[in-house]
Amino acid sequence: MMYLRDRKKLARKSWISVPVLLFVAFVASSGCGPKKGRVLATVGDKPITFEDLREAIARMSPRQRPDTTTLEGWRKCLELTIDKELLVLEARSRGLEDDPEVLEMLENEKRKFMLWELYDRAVRAKARERGEEEAFKFYKKRRMDESIRISQILVKTKSEAEEILKALKKGRNFEDLAEEVSLHRRSAERGGDMGWLFRDQIPPEIAEVAFSLDIGQIYGPVKTIFGYHIVKVTGRKEVGFEEVRKGIEMRLMPELERRINKAYIDSLEELYHVECDREALGVLRERLETSVPPKLSPDEEDIVLFRSDLGALTLGDWVENFEKASFLTRPDPKDSASVRDFGERLLLSYVILPYEAKKAGLDTCSAVLSGLKKRKLDLMVERLREMEILDRLNITPEEERAYYETHRDEFVRPPKAEVIDIHLRDKQKADSLLALIREGADMEELAKRYSTLRRPGRLRWRFPVSKDRLSEAIFGKKFVEEVFRAKVGEVVGPVEAKGGYAIFKVVERSGPRRRSFEEARREVTMALRREKEEKLLREFIEKLKKKYKVTVYEDALRKIVSGRGKP
Repeated sequence: MMYLRDRKKLARKSWISVPVLLFVAFVASSGCGPKKGRVLATVGDKPITFEDLREAIARMSPRQRPDTTTLEGWRKCLELTIDKELLVLEARSRGLEDDPEVLEMLENEKRKFMLWELYDRAVRAKARERGEEEAFKFYKKRRMDESIRISQILVKTKSEAEEILKALKKGRNFEDLAEEVSLHRRSAERGGDMGWLFRDQIPPEIAEVAFSLDIGQIYGPVKTIFGYHIVKVTGRKEVGFEEVRKGIEMRLMPELERRINKAYIDSLEELYHVECDREALGVLRERLETSVPPKLSPDEEDIVLFRSDLGALTLGDWVENFEKASFLTRPDPKDSASVRDFGERLLLSYVILPYEAKKAGLDTCSAVLSGLKKRKLDLMVERLREMEILDRLNITPEEERAYYETHRDEFVRPPKAEVIDIHLRDKQKADSLLALIREGADMEELAKRYSTLRRPGRLRWRFPVSKDRLSEAIFGKKFVEEVFRAKVGEVVGPVEAKGGYAIFKVVERSGPRRRSFEEARREVTMALRREKEEKLLREFIEKLKKKYKVTVYEDALRKIVSGRGKP
């Protein structure tokens, strides 16, 4: 039986500094033949045109991109593009196109390209084919051929609602009363107006009544889990399928893709007889209880966790990939299902799906080959960086300590907050739950029942949030900002968050704290490494500028930027 580690050595992950990322971001546009346009520079025999420069800038992230509203910003972009071309030239001159490590990493990249193409054909294409049909079914089932505009007044008790109805019959203005007494504050601020809504956007108890009312008619009280509502219909319109088709398709597509993908994976697992060895899973769970990552004996590394007709995954494979996985993709070591699913995904990703992709001829399809051609240049530059820079890096404990002492104020633990959170995809549902919480409902119970946040694979409703980029990447920048703006004990929301909207309460908070050298040592090493790498990289680029002739046509750049020249 072929084992995963026999089939493919995974490409190693190496630390890459921001300057190198800038160069690599440009590489994809290199070596694809000359482009038309004004030549701004030449590196060796390679011209850099205005079109080359624009493509290079487009590939940069906004944070990395120099200010292109100024001539100096364009000069910086051109300088970076020249540096990139120098690296590509040197990589080619050293024959890195055929370097064994480059070819090994390229093989892993080929697998990724094939899997994306396979997913597009086996899942996305089918979802697109079924999209309109599924959207029409949804349109008919949810009775979306009609939309109404309603206003409401929400109160806690039936007696309050009856008093409001009496006031309305005596001539009180609905909008004024909504502003004064409605518990649904967001609509209350607009005189009770909830906007245009379909049936499935309204609690069923209200929808049943509201869609039978005439425009201007008031009805109530209607009891729901949120309280007692008095509703008023202020508008009604017919909605054709084509008006809402695209919106429905976008709404349904993620779930439709998920279902199609699951059916596809299930069929492959049945076809190739994928099985998990329960005893092996038990051994892995035992080792995870004592250490993370788990420590295995040499014999345990060869124990098969998953087997199939095409190959197997061992405990050693599982641990190797666990150590390489990012925080967001690592399984929860305390959750048996998460541990198992991680292994299953590895077998699929490295054995079964690549086999299916090759069987479909995707290893030679134009999309994969085109992507690989561009990616190979990235890998050649990365390999050159390893040879010229990483292999020369040497950091001593004394240098680490000295760097820490000089930059003590940079190594501060960010403010931290513990929150109870309800993540929801639908804003109106969030508004409704917020009203319940303010009426006294138990927030944790509502979170357990309604929250959709999964991190990294299990449902979460109470967790820490730090004022840093990692938390912003996980939850969204707006959410993190609001968490640290809120008072302890205050219920806030709905606010925009990753994947929808959030209602949260800060349970406790701690301020920033300077970390000791021992606590910050990993970050100290990374910062010092980055500083040294950037210095070595600049020195290497300067050497290449002496080796290869570089000519910059400053007048051409100035004319194009000022709008006086032809691109």
